[in-house]
Amino acid sequence: MTKSAKTATAADPSAETARTITSSATTATAAEPSADGTAARPLPLWRNLQFQTLWIGTSASTLGVSVTDFAYPLTVLAVSGSPALAGLFVDQKWMDIGAALFQAASFRHAGYNVGVANLSERPLAQDGERYYIATNGDRLRLFHFHAFDSSTPEKLSVRYRHTTENELSDESTVLQLCKEYADILVGYEQGLPPAEPYPYWFDTRGRRISRQLRRAYGREAQTSSSPLPSPFEPSEADAYERWRRQAWRPIARGLIGETAKCVRIVIPEAYEQVRKRFPKLSGKLNERFSGGSGLWG
Repeated sequence: MTKSAKTATAADPSAETARTITSSATTATAAEPSADGTAARPLPLWRNLQFQTLWIGTSASTLGVSVTDFAYPLTVLAVSGSPALAGLFVDQKWMDIGAALFQAASFRHAGYNVGVANLSERPLAQDGERYYIATNGDRLRLFHFHAFDSSTPEKLSVRYRHTTENELSDESTVLQLCKEYADILVGYEQGLPPAEPYPYWFDTRGRRISRQLRRAYGREAQTSSSPLPSPFEPSEADAYERWRRQAWRPIARGLIGETAKCVRIVIPEAYEQVRKRFPKLSGKLNERFSGGSGLWG
């Protein structure tokens, strides 16, 4: 070691450590048979095929796990459209670390935050002291009404209006609670002035803008190279009318895509069998009708 190298090592001990590690990595050897098979020649580690395979595999595996952890919830979100199923519920990440930051703990009282999602676990009963949880006797403290319509209290949630699963029987304790809540809401509603008409039901020429037309407009607006004409600007009425007349194409594509999504949800096994049996066809349909967004597979 030269004098200057010794001086550098004394000033920075880590330099010597790094030099030692580097030297070891480049001079480490493995037994490599000679051509005649009678002797072994030193083989630098960077030329050892087994070492390279191990190092590349470990690196790829670590990278793959990291990419999977990042991509998996996004994939679930794209397929299901549900942030909750994807683990991306907006405030859950803060709830998870709340106990560590604020020395908090989960509230175990079953009478709080009862709702549509957990009624099967927390069935309600009623006595002279009002409502309670039938399974453990905890008094009801907070009920979470979700998408509740005061005009139809017999339905726990209008979010599921296309099914009968949330329709409450006459003897249901939950129905009595819903009726009480509906009476309170109606009392407030009667004191409100009449609601203003929605200003965007119709375009400037008085034509009703359907839900399918709105969706088609939104999809095309995202992919169009220039802004679409506005249905609410009188000066753009003629241009919008021309766009509206040819909008049946994107509307049809949207309906087909939504139909496929419904089929996939209702009969997932049959859908998966068709997709596997005709992969090329399903890929073309995916690209044609959903723009590759995943509605077809």
